[in-house]
Amino acid sequence: MPDRAPDPRTDPRPLLRRLTLLAVVACVGAAFAQATPTTDAAPPRWLAAQIGPSATLDDPRTLTTTSEDEILAFTDRPDRLHDHLTLATFASLWADGFPADTGPPNAVLTWTAPDGGVAEAFVIVADATVVDADVPTIRYTLAEPLDAPVTGPYSLFFTVVAEGCDTRLVCREATR
Repeated sequence: MPDRAPDPRTDPRPLLRRLTLLAVVACVGAAFAQATPTTDAAPPRWLAAQIGPSATLDDPRTLTTTSEDEILAFTDRPDRLHDHLTLATFASLWADGFPADTGPPNAVLTWTAPDGGVAEAFVIVADATVVDADVPTIRYTLAEPLDAPVTGPYSLFFTVVAEGCDTRLVCREATR
């Protein structure tokens, strides 16, 4: 008895072949889309943290901080990058300039208040300079005056947008 041709209305094989082909095309398309970099991708937004034993508001626009000679910087998804920077390298970001649409970094400054609690202020940091001292010191120029009794231990958390870099916050090491 000769083999009968399968009935196309009830045979599941053509449907399975189409679904398999569709799945392969979808997987290849998704892999290609992930591997293809976009040219209009925005530079990563970095968060940088500086923590130290002493911050002093020298005048309403000048904040002087001492810390270890390291600032931790990291990005959120999808980039998930991180970097450890010296104070000199971090200060060099201001010399390199920031994108015109973002301007200088915003920061949240926290310090120990006179009553022992935690005080905080939102600041825009217009400039940063490393100060030659026995202890690693960086002096920040604030864009707007800060009227607060800043002294003692502190934390500074920056948002930074640096252009022209791929996996590091800065593209070159600072020279002292």
